[in-house]
Amino acid sequence: MKLLKNTILKRGIFCLSQDIRYLLKNNKVIPTRFKQKFLPIFSDLLQLVVAILVLLPGTTAHAILPAFIKGTVFNTYNSSLITGATISTAGISTTSISGGFALRVPPNVYTLVVSGPELTANILSGILATPGKIAAVSIGTAPSSTPTGYLEGRVIAAGSGDGIQGALILTDLNGATITVGKDGSFRLAAPSGMTTITATAEGFSSKIIKNTMLYPYITTNLTISLDKASSGSITIKGVIRDVCTGARINNAVIIANSGNITLSDDGFYAIDVSPGLTTLIVSAGGYQFSSSTSSVNPLYAQLQDFYLTPSEGGTGLIEGIIYDSSTGEPLDDVRIESNTGAVSFSTNDGEYKLYTSSCTTSVSATLEGFIPLRKPVTVVHGDVIRLNLPMTALGRISGTITDSTGTYGVTGAQIWLGEDSAVSCISADDGSYALNSIMPGNYTLNISHPCFQTVTKMNISVSSGETTKEDISLTPAAKATIEGTITDRLTGDPIASAFISTPYGAHVQSNEKGFYSLEIPACTTDILFKAPGYLPRRKRNVALEDGEMLELDAHLIPCPFGFCFNAD
Repeated sequence: MKLLKNTILKRGIFCLSQDIRYLLKNNKVIPTRFKQKFLPIFSDLLQLVVAILVLLPGTTAHAILPAFIKGTVFNTYNSSLITGATISTAGISTTSISGGFALRVPPNVYTLVVSGPELTANILSGILATPGKIAAVSIGTAPSSTPTGYLEGRVIAAGSGDGIQGALILTDLNGATITVGKDGSFRLAAPSGMTTITATAEGFSSKIIKNTMLYPYITTNLTISLDKASSGSITIKGVIRDVCTGARINNAVIIANSGNITLSDDGFYAIDVSPGLTTLIVSAGGYQFSSSTSSVNPLYAQLQDFYLTPSEGGTGLIEGIIYDSSTGEPLDDVRIESNTGAVSFSTNDGEYKLYTSSCTTSVSATLEGFIPLRKPVTVVHGDVIRLNLPMTALGRISGTITDSTGTYGVTGAQIWLGEDSAVSCISADDGSYALNSIMPGNYTLNISHPCFQTVTKMNISVSSGETTKEDISLTPAAKATIEGTITDRLTGDPIASAFISTPYGAHVQSNEKGFYSLEIPACTTDILFKAPGYLPRRKRNVALEDGEMLELDAHLIPCPFGFCFNAD
């Protein structure tokens, strides 16, 4: 019993089953259906048999020797070794000292996550830890382009609430961590900014959480619940390339949240995943990792290519100020991105820093309300490039759409630019409208409504950062008149100050005798009758012809028990 206890404490039995589970799972000869159905049963039986053998009298058992993963973590910007980086895998973590680290692990195949303050994360998968041997790795990680923000919380299974150990949490700003606690707890240090968070774990469907703000130096708390993955499998295929050279990368490791692992063969790969929201993580020695989360549908071909950025090729720094070209004012929260995928954001004073691969050829800057900007650039490993980015503000056109008499604003008019129909809007209840994000220049403005004549206004000038005021008057295509009396259905008494309106804005009030008269465009429309203390009434699809005078009386029912609600 003592021998059994020592063996289990050293996780020899369990590691043996994990190794065989991995080998079976990635054996291309054994059918996938057999793996999915019988692999878990075989693994459990294996543990039971080994435990029985240990307990048999006279049986000699020896714990499987532990394995070691040792290596270094280096800065891709200046090639210096990094102290204080966190290196973690499922249930185990350590910190680098003078760039070096060592992990004592049960024999298995591991995925390492390297992260830390002022660093972008990197992932290296497919590290084979063999009993009694040392697996040597070297992982490069780039400096963070923005101040570090923090995210901590738990990843749990939906329904049971149990923690998921070994789940990966990723951000699209190059942050990553792994849940090391049995309760699914994690702490993520990542570049700050508006980010999308992805959580993935073996046997679970991935989850995407969009528009999460990671504030600099502040910790945000988040609990992520994952659903069990769907049964069945779908194959995803693709190519993995070097983003700088376009060369295919051999022996890159591809991991799916279904638990499957495969290697690229001359850059090509194929991997079976569960239907639904699936995450693939791709890593290779000497490269920054890449990930992709998408919904997998068996009705469509599943193709996904990856481009990895070299870490050993080096990193340069681009920095400068981003400002409004018209006013000279600095612009904050501008997103700066290199063509190789590095991302940064400008601060309140317009300053930005962007650590990016030495094969970067251009950077782009985007901010709502400004013209997107792209600049060519040449990046050299370890160099600092000063690049100020002036951005041109977009203009806008706004105003009010009214009827030709000017008595009411026209609701539901369609307004668009003749030069770009995608820049469009619909007038509001009061007839107001606004067309935003317009490039400076001269434009044609088109306005249409089913009940009015179409209007075209030409040579409307739009300036950078300015709002051009343009009020429009619409003339009915044809005119008609509706008139009548509004009365109490129970008493027959006239109702004064009743409100008669159309969906496009024409309206009038009844006089003290309950009488009203309203000139409106001759088109098919609804007429709404409302009065305080009465249930509203709507007459639908009233068809009017040019020059027609239609008598339209309305008898309103008092609100029952003095209580009214919005009903037709």
